[in-house]
Amino acid sequence: MLLIVAIVDASRRYAWITLLAALALTGAGLFYTAHHLRMDTNTDNLFAKNLPWRQAAIREN
Repeated sequence: MLLIVAIVDASRRYAWITLLAALALTGAGLFYTAHHLRMDTNTDNLFAKNLPWRQAAIREN
């Protein structure tokens, strides 16, 4: 419990530094997300072509 009190006290005492650190971490997280995480909803790319049911579907088309 003493550690939590110390963290809260330091955050209160250095509010501007805490705010700037939070904004910097948020910006870094947004940058990473924008450049490294992609969503591909194309069903042709979601499943491997060597699955039996995919091979059957490919043969039918």
